[in-house]
Amino acid sequence: ARRRDSLARTVCRYLYVGIETFNPGTLRSMNKRQNAIGRTRAMIERCHARGILLDAGLMLSPLADELDYVRAIPRLLDESGLQVPSYICFETPIPGTPHFDKLAAAAAPALLPNALLRDFTTYTLVTRPRHAPAEVFVEAYQRLITEVFAPERRLRKLARDATRLLPYGPFAWALDCAAQCWNGYRPDRVRPGWAVAGWA
Repeated sequence: ARRRDSLARTVCRYLYVGIETFNPGTLRSMNKRQNAIGRTRAMIERCHARGILLDAGLMLSPLADELDYVRAIPRLLDESGLQVPSYICFETPIPGTPHFDKLAAAAAPALLPNALLRDFTTYTLVTRPRHAPAEVFVEAYQRLITEVFAPERRLRKLARDATRLLPYGPFAWALDCAAQCWNGYRPDRVRPGWAVAGWA
């Protein structure tokens, strides 16, 4: 709380944090012990109460996340108070990292065939999902993107944020508006079938 008060006094109006996921099992697999997802809503509410726009993105883990979790994300976003994240991408084993080396050395193929270096962008699925076929996992992802970044959902977030942020000046809410305009033109929601490495 003292840190948030200090940020507000220094006219901080935007705070980006790494929520990453609402799935406790995925957080453990990512070794993100510092992420306290149970306190996310309280953190967002306290930031808004001080005129600070809190933003975060989400990652889907092909190795840990099941389809039921992916389908629950819109509800979890509402419950957390985040409503619309800055992005939703895939957890990606970046070449040269220990995560990539571990998957590349696995006895069973962990990376999708025909994955090129250009595919390791986090918006292309390059890791073989553990709980669903790749095509089914990507279809669930595309449905999620369509629902989470739908115009009515973005407008609902802006209306809610306006009542909390505008009393502290227009900057944070204007930034919020710009972000939601960008979310209307996201490349990850306008190219069906693009999100699996090796697909034409």
